[in-house]
Amino acid sequence: MLSRPPMILRLLSTALLLTAFASAAPAFAPAQLAAASSTADSSTLSLNSSLAAVCTPTECIQGANSLAAGVTVLTPVNATSRATVLLPGTYTSSSASTANSSLLTFGTASTFEVDAGFSTSGKLGTTFSVSLQTGLTTYSAPLFEGTAAYTSLANTSAINSTASADSIESFLLSDNVWAILQVGGSSGSRVVAWDGVADVGNMVGGSGGVLVVEIQGTGCTTPCASGGVCVANSTCACSSGFTGSTCSEFEPFPSRFGAELTFRLFADACAKGFFGKTCEACPVGCTTCDDAITGTGRCLDSTAANITLASACNCSNGVCASASTTATCACNAGWTTAANGTQCAACATGYYAAAGGDCLACDPSCASCSGSSGTCITCQSGLQPLSTDATKCTTATSATTNGTFVTCADRTYFDSTTSACVDCNPLCETCWTTGTSGCLSCRSPNALLNGECVALNSKTGVCDSSSVVQNGSTTAVGSNAGWVFDNSKSECDALPAKCTAGAIDNFSSTSTRSQLTCSACLAGSYLVDGACVSSCPTGYSVSDDGLSCVACDSSCSTCSGTTSSDCTTCSDTSKLVLNGTCITGPSCPTGYFAPSTNTTTCLACHPDCETCGGTFDTCLTCPSHRPVLSSASTCLLTCSSSEYYDTSKGACVACSSECSTCSGAGSDHCLSCSSTTTLKSGSCVATEDGCTVVSGFGVCLSALVTVAATSSSSAATAAKIKLPWYIILVIILIVLALLALGFYLFRRREQKRRREHTAKFADDLGRKEVATKLQTLDPRIAYPPLPRAAPSYDDLVQHEVPLTPRFVIANSPTESESTRWSRSSYGSRRPVAAAPEEPTRLVPQQTGASQYSQRSAFTTASGKRLEWATNNPFRQA
Repeated sequence: MLSRPPMILRLLSTALLLTAFASAAPAFAPAQLAAASSTADSSTLSLNSSLAAVCTPTECIQGANSLAAGVTVLTPVNATSRATVLLPGTYTSSSASTANSSLLTFGTASTFEVDAGFSTSGKLGTTFSVSLQTGLTTYSAPLFEGTAAYTSLANTSAINSTASADSIESFLLSDNVWAILQVGGSSGSRVVAWDGVADVGNMVGGSGGVLVVEIQGTGCTTPCASGGVCVANSTCACSSGFTGSTCSEFEPFPSRFGAELTFRLFADACAKGFFGKTCEACPVGCTTCDDAITGTGRCLDSTAANITLASACNCSNGVCASASTTATCACNAGWTTAANGTQCAACATGYYAAAGGDCLACDPSCASCSGSSGTCITCQSGLQPLSTDATKCTTATSATTNGTFVTCADRTYFDSTTSACVDCNPLCETCWTTGTSGCLSCRSPNALLNGECVALNSKTGVCDSSSVVQNGSTTAVGSNAGWVFDNSKSECDALPAKCTAGAIDNFSSTSTRSQLTCSACLAGSYLVDGACVSSCPTGYSVSDDGLSCVACDSSCSTCSGTTSSDCTTCSDTSKLVLNGTCITGPSCPTGYFAPSTNTTTCLACHPDCETCGGTFDTCLTCPSHRPVLSSASTCLLTCSSSEYYDTSKGACVACSSECSTCSGAGSDHCLSCSSTTTLKSGSCVATEDGCTVVSGFGVCLSALVTVAATSSSSAATAAKIKLPWYIILVIILIVLALLALGFYLFRRREQKRRREHTAKFADDLGRKEVATKLQTLDPRIAYPPLPRAAPSYDDLVQHEVPLTPRFVIANSPTESESTRWSRSSYGSRRPVAAAPEEPTRLVPQQTGASQYSQRSAFTTASGKRLEWATNNPFRQA
């Protein structure tokens, strides 16, 4: 018992220490940590001056860390360098006295390293600012550790993130930026984040990974449309193909009907040269295409090789030698340079402007004519106006010489200079002068062309113009000039203005000009049904080579091509046109609408709208990626920072009061929390030690330290323990109860052990005393012989001697055992007359009990009376 009390005292001392520690723990509040570090730890700071630290302008915590966020300042200390990580804020001389004068005191030898997504300004030791760069920074591990990747807000090409769903474990957002995330992988839910998250696993569904879909700035007064991103300077940066201050302001564009410069009656979201709901670029090398949001992207340029429009060289009805504005132009038949300098824009001498815009030949007898019918202005030399036809002149059938009338023969004419009849050119039937160009009519089978007799194609009526030069024209005539014989005028007349080749099929003497058909046209005009037109008529579209008109598909009334997907209106008036195809009405499909100005055509809604009405940018419903329908009938990306979009209500709903930002209803869908709570499994919970959360990081400074400094005082360690008083009291009572129970069990075990020890001690002591007494007695007294067994016994022996001896002599195993008494411990086998032998060694033998073994006294054969005693069963009476 004397050796046990010290152990009990030690247990009681331990209990008292635990009680004292628990009662003292609440006295250390987290807010007093800095003070404790500057007072209680003042003696240890010098020992830990090389330990790493993480700091804000108002607080520092020493200890190892693996942060990839902030600015790391390296300060030489005792032949090593102390790494101090500075989080966003402004550090001045007052910061050193507030947080920790040693950790935030930097000399000229201090250097710093800036992590991805951070920037600095100022100078270490004076005023030094650390801030997040405008944009998003992601980390491959929780608590802003691992590999960092920064995406600038100005980088509009990085709207879609290439990061995999499991590579983002934490992220930071600058104050003026928000991000759209896909939480739970590519098939997860859409979440809008306004603050950084230290562990995406604490977001609802965040364990499945996070994808960054889009980042936007908060500074744009009017939200940007889907074609733009709000960037750092608070303006919308438009993606390729979009235009306007919000990337949804529009310009008019040419229609798809050939090159006609008409314009659409509605605005469009795509810039010129882009088409479709996503504003894709028109084909490379295409000057004009079916562009705009409702366009198909089909190129409307002429694809014929080496075609240059006449307008390229300031020409109207001719072929330019090149695309230069100073190039010459070869005019069509009947045309010459106009007074204003435009080439091939006026009728040449000997031609007049007809009502249809063509230049037709004057009568051969006229040197010049005008008007829509070719009234003769001047006659050829020697001819006179015909009184019965103002479009012609005539020759004198007779002339007078010295008062004598002279009549000239056929194929001659009267030459007034010689006062004689002169022969015409052999090819002429009649003429007004000599030479090849003085004919008024030709001998068959030739035809008259500009006063000459040329060959005539009897099947097509085409005149041979290979050697013809236009009368009085200073403009060259090229191969594009052509003439066809006009039976009504008995001469070759020019082809229509835009026609460069033509003929009269099955020509005869009865053929008329109306039967003339063109086979080729000037660039910019299109051949259709034998005529050259400036635009294709209804039911036709421009051919792929850009030179002619081709018929539309039978399903189209008007079209932009020859297939059934090129319709602009339908043959069946009950059908609607959708992307060039006629579809069954009566309404347009989702994402399209029919404008009031053209109710038979379905036009695409604005890319921001799911459905629209009235105009293409008046949204009726919104798509999932822009779910918020504003009062201005536009679709927005998100609600305000303190709201979430409720899909069941189709409206923005305020977050729970426990959340700073959220992704859904209730307090278990928080995304960020206040300065006194942190995010855990979607809920905002109080910090364990009541610390202040670092702004934008979502956790306390202590959470960013991986291994706390071991040199801190007990007060700094105790500062992390804060329990309510009643919890501490319960702990003390439980500890005391356990100690009392242990002491009680210990006492019971000790008592049992002592009893067993005492019993064993007594037993051992009795056996030793018996053995000692027997050894001192005479053997004959100690071990008296017993009579041998006999058929009969002495009455005294039979009744007084116990039949169960306590000791048996261990004899040889060969000795016979005739009777029970032959192995008695009171004698041995010997001859009757022989002297007694030395007794052999006795061994105890438990042979059972008899009626004498329970008696307190008995008499031996030798007459001795023996009685039982406490320690010696054979004590002599």
